[in-house]
Amino acid sequence: MLRNTIILTATLLCMTSSAYSDDPTSIPWPVGDDLPEMYQTKTLMNSYGDPNGSWADRKFHCGIDIDSHTSSPNCTDVRCVHGEEGVEDVVISRMFEEFFDGYLQWTVVTTPGDSLIHEEYGWCYEHLSDPRIQGWEEWMAIEEGEYIAPMHPYVATPHIHFKWTAWDFDPWCYVTPLD
Repeated sequence: MLRNTIILTATLLCMTSSAYSDDPTSIPWPVGDDLPEMYQTKTLMNSYGDPNGSWADRKFHCGIDIDSHTSSPNCTDVRCVHGEEGVEDVVISRMFEEFFDGYLQWTVVTTPGDSLIHEEYGWCYEHLSDPRIQGWEEWMAIEEGEYIAPMHPYVATPHIHFKWTAWDFDPWCYVTPLD
């Protein structure tokens, strides 16, 4: 019974992510050579809820993965999205480095507000090259469509892991970014 429930859930998640990735969008995606390309639909490498590894490991994928092959030609440019109507002031509220697959990679979080007053949630962009090379620092204002950094080149398939998260990462927010 549990196995059938897991299979049904996996099937529904796959169908949902396929439907979303094929529909035209008026909301920007975090990948594109320029602003107009951000509004073109993308194919997901991994959907929200897909297993990280296998269902047996029970590791929930709390974001979406968009690889560099989703555009033609390949695009590794990661850009800022706002995702909310009427949001004007957005800042880079967090930037930190972590080791993934033996390589130093960066995570950037954008939050509505400024360094004094900000929301406790935001967009999280993972598996990036160093955004400081582009001149970014924490609490700098960033506009929709602005270039953040390239995808990190040394992961098995260069991609961005994109999710909606609590600003301080505690607790993790399990909210599909496709909504």
